[in-house]
Amino acid sequence: VLFGALEMASTEQIAITQRSVEMLHSRAQIAETIAKNQILSGNNNEQMIACAIKRRFDDLYGSSWQCIVGKSFGCYITHLENHFLFFYFGGFAVLLYKNN
Repeated sequence: VLFGALEMASTEQIAITQRSVEMLHSRAQIAETIAKNQILSGNNNEQMIACAIKRRFDDLYGSSWQCIVGKSFGCYITHLENHFLFFYFGGFAVLLYKNN
């Protein structure tokens, strides 16, 4: 397993490095927790992690959330004000944003 060591860790031990946050702190924490829990449950599939984060945010905060998870990607996006998050955890980068 690629992240075998992380599977044995607690959510506090998985390092989150935030690079750009333009949303409520509580929302950013929810996204981070979802990402951590996916890894702790043994899921290291980028698409499935992105899907879990997007679906939860759609359920909690309305539709039109977009989520990208990967080890390497470039992007150029437009997002609603105060609806943007980019962070690293484990070996992944996570981009979460809402658009119209």
